[in-house]
Amino acid sequence: MLYIILLMQLHLSVLPFRVTVHREKANGHIHEGDSVTLTCGLENCTPKQGPFAWFKNKLLLPHATESELKFSFVSHEDFGNYSCGLKNSNRTLTNETLLDVRYSPKNVEITVFPSGEIQEGDSLTLICKSNANPAVTNYTWFKISRTNVSYVGCSREYSIRVVSQTDDGQYFCIAENDIGYQNSTVLTVTVLKVEEPGHQHFLLAATGALFFGIAVTLVIFCLVKRRTQFATKRLTEQVCVCISSDQRPTATLTEEVYENLRKMSKPEFEENLTNLTYAELMLPPTNTDRPRHNSQEDRLVIYSLVRNNEDH
Repeated sequence: MLYIILLMQLHLSVLPFRVTVHREKANGHIHEGDSVTLTCGLENCTPKQGPFAWFKNKLLLPHATESELKFSFVSHEDFGNYSCGLKNSNRTLTNETLLDVRYSPKNVEITVFPSGEIQEGDSLTLICKSNANPAVTNYTWFKISRTNVSYVGCSREYSIRVVSQTDDGQYFCIAENDIGYQNSTVLTVTVLKVEEPGHQHFLLAATGALFFGIAVTLVIFCLVKRRTQFATKRLTEQVCVCISSDQRPTATLTEEVYENLRKMSKPEFEENLTNLTYAELMLPPTNTDRPRHNSQEDRLVIYSLVRNNEDH
């Protein structure tokens, strides 16, 4: 009996998963606000057993464990590359599929270069930045001066080579693409006035002269004060000396004459009486402190004894 044994080889292979994008609109692009569903499955079927794992830009989405990932109102934040597979199995990960959400410009803002204070004569560049899909196609710059709004530029960057006081004001930009547009917040540009070199030198010179004048005034004041104190001290010493000398008793000229007369004895006086000669003496005013009773006292006549020269 001839037995023919047929050997059959069974080859098993695991088909890769893929992400399928389903949207409400059959044709056209996905716009912000549309309803979108992403499905993780095989080419001809979608397994129901799980759990599944979803990734956005290679980062795990922890709350997505079903075979479908739904977006009721898709937004610009949902834009990215998605992949899926069976959880805990890296071999079943799909290739990344782009969820291309189109939206108008977002987060429009102005950056200033260079940063910091702006002075007359400096250069200034204002840059309008935004996030948009598709990319921004038109930029528009406006300047607000008091109540007037004027157009100043139409590119992404607005540059001023030499800044002056006329460039002082508020600026904003508008970014626009095929979906829509958005304007930035207002940026205030303050231009500082630069002082002229001559004026700066004048201020420095005036300040130096002021301090010099103050220093000279203080020196003169100190010298005058010291001199006054020294003169006051000398005057005080002189007054004290005068007071001390005035306290000593003094005799007037008249008192000295009478004192001479009193010193003669009576016999001598009678013996020389015949030889007396009267003389009138006019005495000058004295510095005595004795009070005067009348003005005639200035011409007081004093008689003194004078010996006759004939006796000798």
